[in-house]
Amino acid sequence: MQPVDHQNQDSKNESSIFASIVLSTIIIGVLVFLAIVAVKYIKPKSYFKQIFGGKTYETTPASKDLPVLREAKETIQLSKIVGLRDMLQKHEFDGLNAALEKYQHLFEQDQTDEYKVYDAYHAFYLTDPLYEESLIKWINRFPDKYQPYLALAHYYCAKGWESRGYKFSKETSKQQFEGMQFNFFRAEENIKIALEINPDLMVGYD
Repeated sequence: MQPVDHQNQDSKNESSIFASIVLSTIIIGVLVFLAIVAVKYIKPKSYFKQIFGGKTYETTPASKDLPVLREAKETIQLSKIVGLRDMLQKHEFDGLNAALEKYQHLFEQDQTDEYKVYDAYHAFYLTDPLYEESLIKWINRFPDKYQPYLALAHYYCAKGWESRGYKFSKETSKQQFEGMQFNFFRAEENIKIALEINPDLMVGYD
């Protein structure tokens, strides 16, 4: 049995690797050269147009003055949301109407200032039945105002998700789905009334 010449074998492997690198470099160089020639002399856009037909369109550069970026508007503080709930519990309905009308007016003046009115009504995204009683009293006191209807709609929306639960559908009972649909239906009814009073309520379309 003849001994294996490891040194000679390693030398052959190194030569093979070097040859592969050189060949790859040559191929890449040729491809780059052909690409440069094609772009400079053949004009691919015109070439493909002749082959496939059809129209070509020039792109219009975007204006540098487009307002694609803007600073985020400030929303209301948590203390304001707590204050709205406190007024509801104390049945200070005049104050609630005025506060919510103010946020709606700010939005109508500047549509980018939408967060305040959204977060203001989110104050009524509650599930405690005691709040429902206060919301209904608010409607009875001011049946021609949109604010209490929109607030009650947020309450029923929260109740709908509470009824459904947060598990997968296969783990959710038929009664839970029915409870969700019932509360969502009541929310929709109140939203419709609010929009009849004031069609400009963006919160009502969300």
